[in-house]
Amino acid sequence: MRVYFSGTHGSGKSTLITKLVESYPDTFHTFERMDCPKQDDSLTRGKIRIARYYIESFMEQELERKNPDKILLADRFVYDSLIYSAACVDLGWMGKKEYDGFLGAYNCFFGEADYPQNVVFVNPSLERTIAQIKNRWEKKGEKKWREEDFSYLSAVKATYESWFRNREMLGLLGMNLRGDKGSLRVLELNDEPLEEKVLRVAEWCRQGLKMNGLGSMGDVEKQYALAR
Repeated sequence: MRVYFSGTHGSGKSTLITKLVESYPDTFHTFERMDCPKQDDSLTRGKIRIARYYIESFMEQELERKNPDKILLADRFVYDSLIYSAACVDLGWMGKKEYDGFLGAYNCFFGEADYPQNVVFVNPSLERTIAQIKNRWEKKGEKKWREEDFSYLSAVKATYESWFRNREMLGLLGMNLRGDKGSLRVLELNDEPLEEKVLRVAEWCRQGLKMNGLGSMGDVEKQYALAR
């Protein structure tokens, strides 16, 4: 079973994944993502992310092969690059024609992709996200592309919410809720404390395993019961 974590930069995806693996090492595992070189051009960044997807997909498959009884936690899926590109269109940083070309290339490369069935949408308030981004600046001493532009962050957040809450991505990517390419389960998290998020994700994963007849999560079930 794979679980993908989606959300804007600074939303807390990496922190949550790390905490889940630390809390339930016998249940969850993950891998370190590749860093992308900084690029000002939106189309170039999209192409780099697509290339990274292929490499990381191989890494995911190897991890699953070596750890068949664990749940793989992944920071984002390739469609996240579409969300960012759509936000760039809304801001006038990318032309509609350019975006349509990128979308066409995406469908060509990933038309038969194994789309995720389980997505955790990490969606804190804009204020919380900005605070977390500023805290990251202080710790790492560097900023990612356009990270200081909070109008960009706001546009990306709005696009994420539209895609996940209205299921716009399903039609765009040829998916549906019945599952000819895989049904989609989405857990949205907002401004809950980190420990509560960890428990919610763990319980949600337990339910997913049960739904798919994949067994149980003994350590998660015990700790969740105690927490309640």
